[in-house]
Amino acid sequence: MTQEYPQFERATGIYYKNEVKTIKKSGSAFQFLYEAFMNAWEAIVERFTPEHINLGSIRINLYRSDNLASQSNGIYDFVKFEIVDNGIGINDVNYSRLLNLRDDSKKMSNKGTGRIQYIHFFDHTYIDSVYQNDDKTHTRRRITLSKNDAFLSKNAIIRLDGLEICGDCELGTTVTGKEQKHR
Repeated sequence: MTQEYPQFERATGIYYKNEVKTIKKSGSAFQFLYEAFMNAWEAIVERFTPEHINLGSIRINLYRSDNLASQSNGIYDFVKFEIVDNGIGINDVNYSRLLNLRDDSKKMSNKGTGRIQYIHFFDHTYIDSVYQNDDKTHTRRRITLSKNDAFLSKNAIIRLDGLEICGDCELGTTVTGKEQKHR
């Protein structure tokens, strides 16, 4: 059976409109960056083990734009961020964790709510991830996170945009936050 994309991942047992209000936006302007970095770090540790952590890489790209006063006051508008890693990718186990809000089963200290910080800071967060299947083939999973009405009206904050076999794609994940929300 062929899947149609995009596919909203509807929550069961919770109501996202309430959950999103309950989990407050962090007061730290870079909490989303911390969340994405820690996820990348954990993916690298899981893929390479602590003994071979030197094989892992994380690249952080921050994009800004000038506003009318930028030249004089040195303040720029933040446009988007990207964190790119060569970790294990969002395989089926990790995807299941992503779908389950407050899932704190990862080994490192987390509360299972980092995805909410993404959607508090950005209208859309895009995740493009390649992981290895048990048969050694690679699969690309594309995901969008958002709390806009198109998502919440379906009791979802996650949309699966695509899942496809990817012959020679490198393992890893790119997280891109765009369309920053104003504080």
